[in-house]
Amino acid sequence: MKIRSMLRGAAAAVIATSMAQAGGSALAQESTFSPEQRKEIEQIVTDLMIAKMSGKRKESEQLLDARDPKKIVAIAKRYGEATLAADPLGDPLIKGSVKIDERPKPVPYEIYFYGCKSGKDCKNLQFRSRWDFKGVTDKDSTRWNREKRFGKAFIDEDGNFTLEMNVNLDLGVTRGNMIDTFDWWRAVVKDFTVFFKL
Repeated sequence: MKIRSMLRGAAAAVIATSMAQAGGSALAQESTFSPEQRKEIEQIVTDLMIAKMSGKRKESEQLLDARDPKKIVAIAKRYGEATLAADPLGDPLIKGSVKIDERPKPVPYEIYFYGCKSGKDCKNLQFRSRWDFKGVTDKDSTRWNREKRFGKAFIDEDGNFTLEMNVNLDLGVTRGNMIDTFDWWRAVVKDFTVFFKL
């Protein structure tokens, strides 16, 4: 009730300001409305304010971040198999595979969670795929990194040819944005396999 009362007062101020800007003093313009009409107008403006606040709250409730790995797994399953596990540190780890049209088998990948506290409240993700492919050098990785905007290529400590893509989710994103991120990952993996003939 207190919030509604505050909004009603704000609505009255908005109406008075609008009238003054429209021409003449606020008091002169207010006199054209009866008390009942003013009350009705204030109620309409108040309801609009509440509806706008409610809409913003619902929008924020729909944001997705790295604190809820299960929701990210659910999106990952749109692109192939995906399961939720844990890495050696106890942080969430998604193991999945992404289907590429031209390839007979899906490409396996992992999603690592970073910025976590005791395996929870993570802040960002890292998509990663590896290939046991010895036909590339650091020079090849550099060429990819120089020419491509998305996905970093390198040879890891075990000699695997690796592709990584980092994603910041600290303040949350919409579900649609997360789906678009997976679309980008699939596109990057496809481009990577074609670029290096993997």
